[in-house]
Amino acid sequence: MTISVDEGWLISFGPEQRFAAIDQLKNEIVAAVSHELKTPVATIKAYATTMRTNPSTFERDGAEYLTTIEEQADRLTRAIEDILRVGRVDPAHLLTRRRAVTVDELLAGVESRLGPTAASRIERRSTSVRVHCDPDLFAEALARVLDNALKFSADTASVAIEARDREDTVTIVVSDRGIGIGPEHLPYIFERFYRAEGSLTPSTSGTGLGLAIVRDIVHAHGGTIDVESTPHQGTTFTIVFPARAESEAHS
Repeated sequence: MTISVDEGWLISFGPEQRFAAIDQLKNEIVAAVSHELKTPVATIKAYATTMRTNPSTFERDGAEYLTTIEEQADRLTRAIEDILRVGRVDPAHLLTRRRAVTVDELLAGVESRLGPTAASRIERRSTSVRVHCDPDLFAEALARVLDNALKFSADTASVAIEARDREDTVTIVVSDRGIGIGPEHLPYIFERFYRAEGSLTPSTSGTGLGLAIVRDIVHAHGGTIDVESTPHQGTTFTIVFPARAESEAHS
């Protein structure tokens, strides 16, 4: 239905259009999740079937096959954990677990998540800055941002993390010199299930939930996260949050 207003037009969308938009979103979410779950399951089944039906192949390549099955099982576990985790960061519960730690201490947790090879590519700047946060959750947020930066950089390229301590806030900046993000994708990369795919972005696995989870963790700490990027030059994520929990600030 359309309604004329002066010389312009006001277009009113009825329930049918809203239901169509919701249905489209549902289909997109189901497609993203289904792809991320079905791919490792199919790989595990294929390798297991090959080993069962071809014993000689298992004797020759068994260790390699088992490694692949383990990697795909880990991928499946990460996808399920992401789906269960998104949107479930409780700020009230988080405040009871906040304590003062340095960014260096958080990065120790990051290294355990990313592994030594990835961790060796992280360039630290002023990471002795102290922050007040839930250490486990914030280490997870940093790990996801750093993993994203490493994934879209050259295999040997470093990724920088810098902490800045101001009177009332702490700023953590993660920057890379990777492939960058196209401007058409920037407004949406923190949305759930969104994946920036195109000529700049290689095909990668993932549910499209990683940065949405980061956003939830940062927001639960009373902070903000922003991104700037230039195609073929690199990307910078900037996290700003209170230097102290609100209860500490008023004590």
